[in-house]
Amino acid sequence: MASNAREDTQSNNIARTDNKIKVESNINPTLKTSQATDNNASNPEGSTPVEGDNKANVKSAYWEYFDRLKVEGEWKVKCKFCKSVLNANPKNGTKSLRNHVDRYCKRIKVATSRQSSIVESLAKQAQVQKLNEDGFVFDPSKTRKCVAEMIVLHEYPLSCVDHHGLRRAFASMQPTFKMPSRNTIRKDILKMFGDEKLKLTLQLDENDSRVAITSDMWTFNQEKGYMVVTAHYIDSS
Repeated sequence: MASNAREDTQSNNIARTDNKIKVESNINPTLKTSQATDNNASNPEGSTPVEGDNKANVKSAYWEYFDRLKVEGEWKVKCKFCKSVLNANPKNGTKSLRNHVDRYCKRIKVATSRQSSIVESLAKQAQVQKLNEDGFVFDPSKTRKCVAEMIVLHEYPLSCVDHHGLRRAFASMQPTFKMPSRNTIRKDILKMFGDEKLKLTLQLDENDSRVAITSDMWTFNQEKGYMVVTAHYIDSS
């Protein structure tokens, strides 16, 4: 009797265990199937995006220009700018990526140059804004006139506007100032000469005293001779 009771108890336990296994086997496949269906729906056919630890293995800066994906079991990369697809297994290095970025993809170069220009422009605007907040108002025409007067006063050559040191000095004082070219500064000097000549003519017309005129010869450093006319007079002041 005791042995029969033990056999009945064991058979009941086995039945309960079988029922539990059946219940679990009925639940888990459904969950796994639904998860697999969701993953397949989110990924395009034939390609698998990189997730998890694969991204942590990417260390080179060239990977920032590409999206990694797996096509038919092989690693590929797609350029974010020109959408070209390249073979790029991380085990083989980044030579193909580097060549594409440095030599072939023109859109990357255009985007990089635009970004550099924008950053430089924003930096200059920030400096100008700081100067304006301090109560300074920059007048580029006045500065250009001062450059022309400096050349005439010290008899500098017109080529001095191309000197790197002079340009750097002006840029440190006012980053937005654009140094004029030789032809531009020559026109400014001739205009300044015409204005001064007209001003002197008006002064002589209004003067009632006599004018003493003397002349002298002046030789330029290129051995060109000039006659200098000097007028002496007493004005009303």
